[in-house]
Amino acid sequence: MVVVGISFAPATGCTTTPKFVLTVRKTTILVTALTVLSLSVSLWAADRVATAGDAYIARDEAANTWIVANPSISATFQIDRGRESRLLHLTNVVTGHAWETASASDAVATIAGHQSQLGSSDAGYQLVDVIATSADLSVHLTLVFDHRGTHLRVTRHYVVYAGAPAIETWTRFETQAGGDVEVSDLNVWSFTVDGQQVEWINGLLGDNIDAPRDDAFSLQQKTLVPGERIDLGTETRSSDRVVPYFKILDRGEAIVGGLLWSGAWHLGLEGRSGGTALSFGLAPMSTLVNASRAVETPHGFLAVAGKSDDSSSAIRAYIQKALRAGRGFDTLVTYNTWFAYGTRIDESTMMGEMQRVSELGTELFVLDAGWYAGAGRDGPWDFTNGLGSWRADPARFPSTLHALTDFAHSLGMKFGLWIEPERLALDTLNGGSSAEEAWLATVGGRYDPDAHAADAVSAQLCLASDAARRWILGEIVRLVDEVQPDYLKWDNNFWINCDRPGHGHGASDGNFAHVIGLYDVLSRLRDRYPGLVIENVAGGGNRLDYGMLRYSDVAWMDDRTAPSVHVRHNFEGLGAAFPPSYLLSFLINHDTESLYDGPDLPLYIRSRMPGVLGLTFVTADLRPSAAGDIAGHISLYKELRDIIKGGSAILLTRQASVDNPPAWGAVQETDAAGRTLIFAFQSDPAVEHTALKPRGLAPATIYDVRSVDVGSIGSASGAELMANGIEVVTNPKSAAHVLILSAQPR
Repeated sequence: MVVVGISFAPATGCTTTPKFVLTVRKTTILVTALTVLSLSVSLWAADRVATAGDAYIARDEAANTWIVANPSISATFQIDRGRESRLLHLTNVVTGHAWETASASDAVATIAGHQSQLGSSDAGYQLVDVIATSADLSVHLTLVFDHRGTHLRVTRHYVVYAGAPAIETWTRFETQAGGDVEVSDLNVWSFTVDGQQVEWINGLLGDNIDAPRDDAFSLQQKTLVPGERIDLGTETRSSDRVVPYFKILDRGEAIVGGLLWSGAWHLGLEGRSGGTALSFGLAPMSTLVNASRAVETPHGFLAVAGKSDDSSSAIRAYIQKALRAGRGFDTLVTYNTWFAYGTRIDESTMMGEMQRVSELGTELFVLDAGWYAGAGRDGPWDFTNGLGSWRADPARFPSTLHALTDFAHSLGMKFGLWIEPERLALDTLNGGSSAEEAWLATVGGRYDPDAHAADAVSAQLCLASDAARRWILGEIVRLVDEVQPDYLKWDNNFWINCDRPGHGHGASDGNFAHVIGLYDVLSRLRDRYPGLVIENVAGGGNRLDYGMLRYSDVAWMDDRTAPSVHVRHNFEGLGAAFPPSYLLSFLINHDTESLYDGPDLPLYIRSRMPGVLGLTFVTADLRPSAAGDIAGHISLYKELRDIIKGGSAILLTRQASVDNPPAWGAVQETDAAGRTLIFAFQSDPAVEHTALKPRGLAPATIYDVRSVDVGSIGSASGAELMANGIEVVTNPKSAAHVLILSAQPR
């Protein structure tokens, strides 16, 4: 057997300095190279008709099949003699596992009140064209149908990107005649696959909850028996109840799906004999297609993974190749003013704070809410008054906000600015260049259906309105051009589903139209300012999804950014669906975890280091020793950051919990090059040691294991480390441990 133990023990003559001991008892390891031949016979007969990098589309005319694939994933479609089409199966090319789709079609649609399988000839569809094209990074299979009864042209799109084990799809509806046609049930996927074990992630589950709750962003799992059904989703913002993501497991393989959508959505999962039927798309609503308005469903994706541990890396590859087109993550050490100052901000105070945080090693200073005239009128946490004026308060910022940008740059930092474009204070309306009341969202004629009309002080701007979008984009462009920030924090603290006439939507599709308008504004900003970093926050994590990830670079997980175990809980849940380099949390002074005299400052800091490290406290109040400790950890974070930037997360223990934490919790991050970090946290002092087994290592590769506290420990093969683990023992200095595994050069 192979025994690998890494343990803390006092060094000779020392009672406080931790020491690692690595013991390896080696036996002969036989490594067998296996080649998995997973391509079907029909694939060999297929002719490639489009290629992009390692992605391609092939056609087997004799079998009436089209294959959209790369070396990781293959999707096979069949067009029968009735000129219908259906997805036969998705195949993990690496393992050979085929996910059969026992459905006549992979989507359904309701047109003019009649629901049917999309593309079915019995429902009036006629397939008129199959188009294969390629771009720099992807291949694109397009199926074009005419719907005879309504004269709609329905186009189904499938895209596979080079280097990503995923397929993306969506459907577009256009009219070829006059008049309105109602469409509903706008789903992205609808079929049955093998496997009855399903997983999902809870959403934020409520704004501004004072007491941390373990159900927010918790990983959920259930094995569905035949006939058992789960309905997940939201009627408002994407992740307020559930994150738009799922996983299905079958015989050690995983298929994961996600929706590129920031509004209302729905996922139905129902157990079948040996499998699960799923329907994934928008929440129930209807919208109109006419000569001036085509309708497109959200984009969705499916990714395949050889084992459940691989699913986060599969998603990461899709995000990097498809959503971000190779654009990386900055993972800047970020200081934010909100929890430290609220709206008590002014030019001199902020410049003083900038000076101090720059000395700690901070790379980005973000001026949060309250910089505009009127903010703070009702107290230090009042950021609603004045919202929508888009003008800095000249009394508090006499040199303009651009002076803060210049000052941050002089200190070697970037400068960021908070905005909330989708909401405004009612008292800012109709004053010169302000918004117009007609652009505001209402439900039943009220700005806030949950409040008395007289109590409403702010309202949502309906971005379905062309005029509203032009106004808000103009205000943002003017602000960015004047201040020249490097970073925008895009917040959203209020949401209703508008049913007001005159905005270009109907009574039930206001949510749908607003999200499309939001994407239009963000897309135009991206085009105009390609280097601008955008933070996604919505009263905490109410809008965490792949649609916002396409346009934003980092996401604040939760306004409840303490205690540290709650931060770890959030990260470990969301890390299954999003890259660590997208997930931002903040080190804050908390009643139970004081930055000024708390017993374990390294624990508090390291709990925020697996993702994007943020800071929010008054630095002038820090003791020199605490400031030095924070600065040292910022320096450490920068050393580890290259792995975090390109890494995906794997839980090595059960998820962290405020109410019932594991005695030891650990999360692993591994990048495409195989570099690995393990963050381990001890919650129960009575359990003095644990064995942590890393996953996904190369079995025959020798890894050097290093502790950030002690240094080099020793070396062992990937097979030995995965089989026997790394034993971690109580550290008298901190309950937080960080290990680095580096592959030795061959």
